[in-house]
Amino acid sequence: MRRAAFLLVVLIAAYTAASGQDLPSKIRGYKVQRADLTVAPADDPAANDRPADILVKLDSPTVAEMGLLSAVIEIGGEFSAMRHRGRIEFLSFRDVAVNGIAVEVDEYTPGFTFDKGQWQRLQQPVRIRLSYTKGPQVLAKKLFVGEKELTVTGTAFAFGEFRRFGMAFKRVVPIKFSLKIKNPLSTT
Repeated sequence: MRRAAFLLVVLIAAYTAASGQDLPSKIRGYKVQRADLTVAPADDPAANDRPADILVKLDSPTVAEMGLLSAVIEIGGEFSAMRHRGRIEFLSFRDVAVNGIAVEVDEYTPGFTFDKGQWQRLQQPVRIRLSYTKGPQVLAKKLFVGEKELTVTGTAFAFGEFRRFGMAFKRVVPIKFSLKIKNPLSTT
């Protein structure tokens, strides 16, 4: 009986440990720094249950390219890290969706430095690719017609050097986000 109870405890502990590890310990040679950061719009920092770690001001999105099978939307903006400082070498994105529809976001390669409490403007806009091959989904969710605001969700991976206690650490920090933007494709 004791063996069965011990085995059950070990299996539950192993399952809990395995299910909590959705990211490897390193990505592209950078050690993953698991941080539960809160991102909030600058005009409503109390949008979440706790104080924001990163405040974001987004520009109005613009349509950069319109093709037969896709469109590219660019969004510029600025941010302020409230508790950290460092240098970002590049940003990559995973599981980004606009109103629940998966989109591709180009890797953001211009590096930049940031200091806590200071606003940092992005040098170039972030580019989002919408595929028309998902047309039935798009029409069903009214992405192009009628929606004035879109909800963008996903995870940004900030690859860089972060300073803490006077020391610099090379890390990648996953940052989950959920933001509302104006619909640049809206006909209303």
